[in-house]
Amino acid sequence: MDDILYLEVDEEIPSVIDKLKQQTTEQVVLVVPAGAALLSSVVNVKLLKRAAEKAKKRLGIITTDPIGRHVVGQVGIPILASVKDRRPIESARIAKPADAETADLDLRPTESADEQGVAVHHYGEGSAEPEPIKHGQPKLAASLGFAARPLVETAVKSPAMPKVDPEPEPITPPHHEPVEEPVKIPSYVAASTPQLTGKVRRKGSLRWKLLVGLAIAALLATSGASAYYLPHATVNLTVVTEPYQSTVNVTVDTSKQSISDSTGKTMSGDHVEATGTSTKSVTTTGKKDVGTPASGTVNFSNGLGQSVKLTKGTAMTASGLTFTLSADVTIPAATASVDGSGSVVVNPGTTTGSVGASAPGDAGNLASGTTLTLQGVSSSVQSKVSATAAGAFTGGTSKQVNVVSQTDLDQAKQSATDDATTQAKQSAAGSLTGKTVLDSATRVSVVTETPSAKVGDEGDNVSDALTVKYEAIVFDDAQFRSTVATQLNQSVPAGKMVVLTSADQVTTSATNTDWSAGTLALSSAVTTQLSSEIDTTALTKSLQGKSLSAATGILAKQSAIQQASVDVRPGWFPWLPFRASAIQLHFVQANAQ
Repeated sequence: MDDILYLEVDEEIPSVIDKLKQQTTEQVVLVVPAGAALLSSVVNVKLLKRAAEKAKKRLGIITTDPIGRHVVGQVGIPILASVKDRRPIESARIAKPADAETADLDLRPTESADEQGVAVHHYGEGSAEPEPIKHGQPKLAASLGFAARPLVETAVKSPAMPKVDPEPEPITPPHHEPVEEPVKIPSYVAASTPQLTGKVRRKGSLRWKLLVGLAIAALLATSGASAYYLPHATVNLTVVTEPYQSTVNVTVDTSKQSISDSTGKTMSGDHVEATGTSTKSVTTTGKKDVGTPASGTVNFSNGLGQSVKLTKGTAMTASGLTFTLSADVTIPAATASVDGSGSVVVNPGTTTGSVGASAPGDAGNLASGTTLTLQGVSSSVQSKVSATAAGAFTGGTSKQVNVVSQTDLDQAKQSATDDATTQAKQSAAGSLTGKTVLDSATRVSVVTETPSAKVGDEGDNVSDALTVKYEAIVFDDAQFRSTVATQLNQSVPAGKMVVLTSADQVTTSATNTDWSAGTLALSSAVTTQLSSEIDTTALTKSLQGKSLSAATGILAKQSAIQQASVDVRPGWFPWLPFRASAIQLHFVQANAQ
C-alpha cells in the first residue's frame, strides 16, 4: 500500500521533503495542483528526487500542469496518469506545455514530429551563418521551467531530412555565462514546441522592486521593535547611608492572586501541595516462645471440715509459672480420729487432678513434689488446701521466634513517611523557584497506610506502605522585600528612604498559620540602611530613551547620589531603554563617616 500526499499550490520544497520523510511506505505518490511552486523549478524537483533516494522511497507524481510534467520528465521522476491509474505516462502522452508569459505572442501551430523531420541548429557551432527560421521564433527553454538553459532554434525541413538527435550537445548562447549543467532537450519537446513570434513581457523587475520594498519595510519594523524591546540598563547609584532597625509584621494571604495594599501589611501567597509515596521495611525486634506447654498430675490435700470444689481453669503457680486445672475437681473434707494415746488426729481429704502450663517452655517441667499455690480462692482455702506435683511434669519445650512489636511498626511508618515527604518536596520544588518556604508554615499528613503485619505476627521483617500529602504556604521573595520596604518607608523619618541591599539582615518567622483560611502571619526583624529620599519613579522616567551623556547629566543633579554609572545591554546600544521596566536602579551603600 502506498502513501498519497496532496500538496498545496504554494507549498515550499522544505515542507514537501519533510512530509516525504515521514511516510512509512516505500512507494509515495505526490498529487501536485497546476501552477504549484514545487514544479516551477528544476532545482526543486531535483532536490525532491534526491531526498526520495536518500529516504529509499520510490516516488511518483500526478499533475495536470503541462510545464510541470516536462520538468518532472527532465529530472526522471515517473509521471502517473491518476490516483486510480498508476501507470507511468509515456513521453508521447504528455500534453504540450503552455507558456505562462506569452499572452501577446503569435502562436503558429506546426506539424507534429511524426509527420515531418525536424533539424536542430546549435548557435556557435562552426563559422556558417545560422539558417533562417521558417516558422517563427522558437520557444525559450525558460518557458519550460528551466532557468539559464541553452537556446535552440528549430527549422522545418522536408520529410527527407533526418530526425532530430534526441540528445543534442549543450551549447553556450552568445553573450551569456557558461551553463554549468546544461539540460538536454529530447526530440518530443522540440517537436511539440510551437513556433513563437513577438516580444516576451518581463515581470521580474516589478516583482523585484516589490520584494525590495517589503524587505526594507520589514527591516525598518524589526529595527524599531529591537530599539524598543531589546535594550536593558542597570543604573548603579552610590548613596550615603546610615543603619536602621525595625520590626515588620506581614500577613500572607493565599486566597487572592494579587493584593494592592499601600500599607505594606498584606501580600499574596501560594498554597502548594504535592504527594509522595514510599514503602519502608524494618527488622522485627519482638520475641515469642512457640514451644509446647508442660503438663502433669497434682495431689490435692484438704484440711477443712468441708469439701472444696475447684473448677476447670483454676490457676495455681509455682516457680513463677502458671498452671491451670484441666477439669473440675472436688476435694473431700478432712476427717478426725482418736489414736491409741487418746489424741485427736485430723485426716485431710485427698484427690488428684490434671494441670497444664499456661505458656510453652521447658521451665514448666516441674520436679515431683513441687508445691503449687492456688490462685483465685479464699484465704482459708488457700491456707488449708495444698497442691503438690504427684510426679515430674513433662512435655514442656521452648522455641524462640521473631514477632512484630509496636515499636517495629512505628519505625517502619516513620521511615516511609520521611522518604515520601522528601519525594513530595522534590515534586513541589519546581513551583517554589523564587519563593520562600518556612518550616513552620508546612505540614505533612498521611493519606493512606498499609502495614504488612500487625503486632504479635511472626516474621523477621515488617514494612509499611503509605502516601503523604505535603502542604506549604509560600510567598515571593521579591514581593516580600517590596512589601517590607513599603512598610519600613512609612515609619522612617521624613526626608529619608530605605535602601535595601543583599547585605541587609532580615530574620523572618511564622507567628501563626491558619490552614483553613489560607493565611500566614510573619514577623520580620530588619536591619537595613537609610539614605536621603530619592523619587525612584520620577528618576526612572527621566532616564527613559536618553543618551548615556544625557543620563549622566541627569544623575549628577541628584544631591543624594554620590556616584552613578550606567550599564546598557547590548553594549553597542547608544541610549537607555524606552521602557521603564527595562531600567533597574541598583543602590550601593556608602556608609556615613
